[in-house]
Amino acid sequence: TEQDSYYVNFLWHPVNNFDFGMGTKLNWRVGPAPTYGSWVWGSDAHIRQGGFSTAYNDKPGSAYYHFTPDAPGSADVVGFVHYANTYAKKAIGARYNYQGDFGLQIGAAIPDGADTDSPVMNLGVELRPVDWLSIATAYEGLLQKRGDFYAGVTVGAKSFILDAYFACDNIASDYDDDMAFGTGAGITFAFPKVGITIRPEAGLNWFENSSWTPAWYAGGLFKFNINEKMILQAWTSFAVGSKDKDWDDEPATEDRNGGHIFDIRPEFTFCLNKNHALSAYIDIESRKAFDGKIRDCWTTGLFWTYKMYTGKLTVAKKR
Repeated sequence: TEQDSYYVNFLWHPVNNFDFGMGTKLNWRVGPAPTYGSWVWGSDAHIRQGGFSTAYNDKPGSAYYHFTPDAPGSADVVGFVHYANTYAKKAIGARYNYQGDFGLQIGAAIPDGADTDSPVMNLGVELRPVDWLSIATAYEGLLQKRGDFYAGVTVGAKSFILDAYFACDNIASDYDDDMAFGTGAGITFAFPKVGITIRPEAGLNWFENSSWTPAWYAGGLFKFNINEKMILQAWTSFAVGSKDKDWDDEPATEDRNGGHIFDIRPEFTFCLNKNHALSAYIDIESRKAFDGKIRDCWTTGLFWTYKMYTGKLTVAKKR
């Protein structure tokens, strides 16, 4: 997935709980979705949805994007489905975001690429009636065909949190067999006394095109706070891609399959102080593509993170 290595945002807070924003990466979102790390060059980055190949472009500089899944055979291991819960990326938007005894976020954004000939709007709503329950929904591409719908729910608090989510992409498309669906869940187990957090998750993606088989992945994050300065964590996942069943009728391609991916990414972080931290990681990936070939690769990096504090920090009420 492509990303820019920088962003510029302008935010205005005319009254409490109301935001007006304009920027290249507002990143306003509602509800849970399949997890992945931060920037692709960051120490805590890791692949999303098991690493399925996709043409989906998450760069803030891109125009408004209609998601179309990669067809089996067009890339090594396919099956990615887009979740539309981030309703404001490169956009102009406004939102009401109240977090108190209950929580409520209502937001709307005009994404980059919209004009008077092609008006488009994204919407997001999240409601937290009690501390242990949050419900969210979003729609990307209102006023145009091929919109993307999202729904998500979070149940639990503190040491046990269950996230579940659903996506339906390319609604009301002019093309037959164009819709894509995804659903999944993740569970966070936290053990603060020993500094351990475990988050397993799994997802299933399927397609309106009856020739394409479903794709699925399972993975998880393990994090261990060794002490106040040292953090050890690792992401690992296994994914099985989508296959085109019609290939079986063609002798030249009868050996094609959906392929699979195994990925593991351990990382160690040393916090020098509240401003500075050093992180080192290695990412090892093995991919068996639709052509039956196995391709292994690895990357490693050392990162310095600097956090600058410019004013008094206000903390919302604890949940």
